[in-house]
Amino acid sequence: MPFAIRRSREAPKTFRPRGAVPAIGLVLLLGACARPEVGFVESAWSPFTGGRNVVTVDSVTVQRVRGETVEFTPLQAEPGNVWPEQEAPRPTLMSGPEEAFRNIPDYRPQLIEPVPPARSPVPTPNARGTSGSVTPLPPPREASRIPAASPPTAAAPPPPPSAVGRATIDPAGRPATVTNEAGRLQSTTQPGVGTSAVVRDGNVETWIGPDGQARTRVVPR
Repeated sequence: MPFAIRRSREAPKTFRPRGAVPAIGLVLLLGACARPEVGFVESAWSPFTGGRNVVTVDSVTVQRVRGETVEFTPLQAEPGNVWPEQEAPRPTLMSGPEEAFRNIPDYRPQLIEPVPPARSPVPTPNARGTSGSVTPLPPPREASRIPAASPPTAAAPPPPPSAVGRATIDPAGRPATVTNEAGRLQSTTQPGVGTSAVVRDGNVETWIGPDGQARTRVVPR
């Protein structure tokens, strides 16, 4: 009875093929070490890795490794001047207020819109014909034959008086004289201070002094 219990505790034996594992390992080793020229090994190994061993036998690197003379075109500099042209100096307020008045077109505000041309009192027939007969228009009367007088056009307002030579004051209360004007831009000169640029926006003036600092001044209307 003890002998039967001892035999029942032993694990059942399973069948393990001894030759399959070495055969699979040998195929893997042959596929990893084989060259791309080996057709059978490459076709057997490519479904798993996709054929990564790709060697170009006529490349420049392979020819240099073999010690062959390789013909190549050396890199050369592009002929001529390839550098861009030097940019012209840009006008800035630091170089003087006079630089800000260059290339500024003359500004003349137009307050009154032009009047459209007068229409003829005699109606004209439609150019596109309609179906059916068209009744001719009656002859025009004598009064309608007189050309209509064009409406009087309003004269353009006179330009505002120039501020050149006018005396003014800066935001600090110091006197200044306007030396140039172009639209909303002015240049002023102050004794002991120098030349400043003034930008007018309504009744607000922005003064930019020779030191580059900007100050504002509200002009009473």
